[in-house]
Amino acid sequence: MKVDPNMIVGTVGPVKHNQATHMGAFEDLLKGAEAKEGISGTKEVGSIVPMASPDLFKIEALSRSEQALDMLEGYSNAMADPSVGLGSLSSMVDELSDMKDNLKHASMAVSTDDPLRAMMDELDSTIASEIMRFKRGDLVG
Repeated sequence: MKVDPNMIVGTVGPVKHNQATHMGAFEDLLKGAEAKEGISGTKEVGSIVPMASPDLFKIEALSRSEQALDMLEGYSNAMADPSVGLGSLSSMVDELSDMKDNLKHASMAVSTDDPLRAMMDELDSTIASEIMRFKRGDLVG
């Protein structure tokens, strides 16, 4: 089947387009823009609202805090389970000690007046007290 490029849907025969007689709104706008020289072709339609960039140090500190809380929860669950021995708890305490160091390092990047810093300091104290309790032998007996 051969398609006639001059055919318009809804007409009976071929219709020749006379481009000089009718142009749409877009074509008018385009012709007007082409006629003006020295314009870059862009038009400002509104100002761009700057977005606050995320503080990567704060995100890292928050992630470390969440990991430390998860480790403390696991340690608490292990302490409540009578089938868990001191050997298993010892490895968990070593992991908590490493996490405490990581948490302290991450908290240095957070401002002292930030509530996240206060939470991280409290978490650091809790981990330190649990490590001390284990090493002191409070769990034996």
